[in-house]
Amino acid sequence: MVYNWLNFILSPLRSSDCRLCAGLADCPGGLCRACLADLPHNHHPCPRCGAVLPQTTTNPCGECQRLPPHFDHAHIPFRYAPPLVRFITGLKFNGRLADARLLGELLLASLATTAYPRPECLIPVPLHPGRLRERGFNQALELARPLSQRLHLPLEPHVVQRCRHTRSQSELSGSARRQNMRHAFRLIAPLPYQHVALIDDVVTTGSTLNELAKTLRQSGVKTIQIWAVARA
Repeated sequence: MVYNWLNFILSPLRSSDCRLCAGLADCPGGLCRACLADLPHNHHPCPRCGAVLPQTTTNPCGECQRLPPHFDHAHIPFRYAPPLVRFITGLKFNGRLADARLLGELLLASLATTAYPRPECLIPVPLHPGRLRERGFNQALELARPLSQRLHLPLEPHVVQRCRHTRSQSELSGSARRQNMRHAFRLIAPLPYQHVALIDDVVTTGSTLNELAKTLRQSGVKTIQIWAVARA
């Protein structure tokens, strides 16, 4: 059954200052209307993986046609570009957890314009325990919390474990990223869900999410969506 996302649009933060220009913040994420419009929107995404395409198309990108991913659809409303980068990196590398609220509101507001079937739960991409100890938090989990609360969907951060301490994906080429992520995840317990949404902040090649989706697909999950803020 198609789920009406419009019932769950986030109320804008009523702050006196826009997070970017110090104007009146009257839009999701604590931004003003002008700054919200100036964000790097992903106007022409691949309908399968969310990759930025030069023009509108109803066909998957060449990579998805050549090697279809294990997930069904990706909703990624922005490109990884300024000024959005400052909030993503502020959360991920500087521990500004308040930016997770901003990014979550932006993602939720974009979902409210769609008519996707409703997932049964949200699964943030897990970090390896060693990486989690270094960082102190999982940015995907912090991003997923406001989505779970506003959409009244179960949040399942512990059903899948990252069982290999992989190299940083940013250091690797596309093919090396895929090899790096092989067998990186394992299911902790059987999932009682047939339709899930995986949550992450940025998607570059999609290798991490694809390997996670593969693990879930092998466990019997039928429908897998990707919800992420930005596509590199």
